[in-house]
Amino acid sequence: MKILSALFVCLATLSQAQEVGPGAQSPDPAVVPGLFRTICLDTLPDFANAESQMLNSGLFLRNERTGTIYHQTLNFSGKVLTADSGKLQCSVVFYSDAPIETVQPMLEAARDAFQAEFNASNPNASIETLSATGQSAGFHRMAIFIDITQ
Repeated sequence: MKILSALFVCLATLSQAQEVGPGAQSPDPAVVPGLFRTICLDTLPDFANAESQMLNSGLFLRNERTGTIYHQTLNFSGKVLTADSGKLQCSVVFYSDAPIETVQPMLEAARDAFQAEFNASNPNASIETLSATGQSAGFHRMAIFIDITQ
């Protein structure tokens, strides 16, 4: 019976470890472009160090089920993946209570500045922003896509 109890404790611990999620505090939207730069742009051309950089900071934990890496105090996450379309992607997602009319133009300005800065050295890359509406309002994303088929 003790072995069975220990097994349930281990399984419960494993289940909790896999269900890591974001922290509760919304980040200041003005700092997100800097985080995006550090996580994604500074790890170009292949984002090889993006995940380890987040995890080694001690501020992030990986959700093993989804592969998303979540900040433990901020409602902020990062992820690197290869899409079926042949694009390598590094993205950050965050939640903000600030009005979309404030956040989206700031993200678009950062996107345009980053694109201008990195376009010459990474011609196969494009940076995109997205601000959700409706039931997902408040969530925003910055992502860089690199076409690895070229």
